[in-house]
Amino acid sequence: ESEARLLAENLGNLVTPASAQGVAVAALRPDVQIEAVSAFCRRNLGDPGLSPQMVAGRFGISVRTLRLCFQKLGESFGSWVLKSRLDRCREALRDPRQTTCSISQIVYCWGFNDLSHFDKAFRARFRMAPRQWRGAADV
Repeated sequence: ESEARLLAENLGNLVTPASAQGVAVAALRPDVQIEAVSAFCRRNLGDPGLSPQMVAGRFGISVRTLRLCFQKLGESFGSWVLKSRLDRCREALRDPRQTTCSISQIVYCWGFNDLSHFDKAFRARFRMAPRQWRGAADV
């Protein structure tokens, strides 16, 4: 399931920019505009500086327009970024290739800069501590 999702995301990351090359994002159809913006955000989730201002500046749109894009997805920019980062951390914590990485290394890799904030958000979203989630993979 996660491999299929990753493949679909990567395909979207390749197709959207290719189909919109040289075209202002504001001139794209709303669904393509949202995909281009979200693909950029997915590629930059690990950047702690990912912000509405950064993304809007990259696409030459206003922060208000960016917020409207995410409103069409049913959430705010901030909640989308937080959920996406939490999902990536959750996957990484169970990834057998990352067992030698500490939880803090994984957390910082995905753009968090505050372990306490991450821990609270992870517990609220997944109803268990990150260490419990990681340990459950061994059972």
